[in-house]
Amino acid sequence: MARAVRWWVVTATVACVGVAIVYLPPRGEPAHKSLFAQFETPTPYRLRVQELATKWRAATVELQLLAYREQLRPELEHRRALDIAPPAVLFVGRDTLSQPARNLVAAALDTVWTRLRLGVTKISVGVVIQVGRPLVEPLGPSGAEGWTQTYLLPDSTDRTTCIALLPLSTIWGAGRSLVEPHPAFNATLVSFLQNGLGPCAYYAAFGAPGRSIARWMGARRFDLALYPWWDRPPRDGPFDWLITSLDARKNPWFWLEAHRHPTTAVACLGGRAAACRSSVLAGSEASKPPPHIVSTSRWWQGQLLAGADRYFADAVRTIGRDRFHRFWNSEDPVDTALTAALRRPIGEWTREWQARLVPPIRLGPASRPSDTLLSLMLAAAALGFVAVTVARREVR
Repeated sequence: MARAVRWWVVTATVACVGVAIVYLPPRGEPAHKSLFAQFETPTPYRLRVQELATKWRAATVELQLLAYREQLRPELEHRRALDIAPPAVLFVGRDTLSQPARNLVAAALDTVWTRLRLGVTKISVGVVIQVGRPLVEPLGPSGAEGWTQTYLLPDSTDRTTCIALLPLSTIWGAGRSLVEPHPAFNATLVSFLQNGLGPCAYYAAFGAPGRSIARWMGARRFDLALYPWWDRPPRDGPFDWLITSLDARKNPWFWLEAHRHPTTAVACLGGRAAACRSSVLAGSEASKPPPHIVSTSRWWQGQLLAGADRYFADAVRTIGRDRFHRFWNSEDPVDTALTAALRRPIGEWTREWQARLVPPIRLGPASRPSDTLLSLMLAAAALGFVAVTVARREVR
């Protein structure tokens, strides 16, 4: 009798542990966060120092970009006078490029300009190619931010010029081929330059945005207008590897990537139109003037919409340049202007766009087939054990 009771206790314990493993929800945060959660809370003095350092770095970057704009001004005015379409180029930094490599960069920019069908634009674009480390490290001694693409947008001091600062590493990527003895034209360099034009390409193609659009974009760090890939089909952009990682059927890191986004963005991934609308219109009520300095530093952190960097590019391709131009220059509220341009409710259009980009996920509690199978096996084992025990039971 004691042996039977012992087997009952062991079986019940194993069954409970198995059911707990299958059905209990995971931790509320990724495991990697708990490994680094033991840092001490910074003191008010340290926070103040960090705030001042951030302001100093931002001021240094702004002064650099203003200096680059002044250096490019004669060339930009010359190009406007002669109706020369491609942007002006300035090379800065510690490393130097040969004249053939510089000519290759200019030719690649000409190719990008033609591919985007920009032509001669009212807002001129100047491209500053930072080769290697900058001559002055404006963003801290570590230089961790030294490879960040930064933009000086048109402002009250110069409404007709947009400057793009593009760091070019000569160790890897597009810059590596430029330091070879005989640099050759390649698609990697063209993609790098096209990505690097960023918001400046939208200013060149469609002019300055309306006030409400500009404030909205400023509040979102221009994440919807980050890459001018309106000449490419969907899912053929600069960061397809990131979008692919959001596909649960292809990559085991799906949930880690998905939960980097706010709740509304995750709900939009699940196909909820109201959440898609909220994700797109986030920041549309901003009242502060838009910043004239935009940096792409860690743009993927806190992204308000999965794949947001290609949202406007896909909109241009879908609705056409004319309708997008009217939206971009509109003085109407953001939701009104965008609805008129899409000719559909924003949530519905965005839900379909999101589904084409990332296969919809299933929201709400659910168990995987393997978990369900394990549960059924445990239940069958428990029932079998009970049946065997009852069959062997002796009545005295």
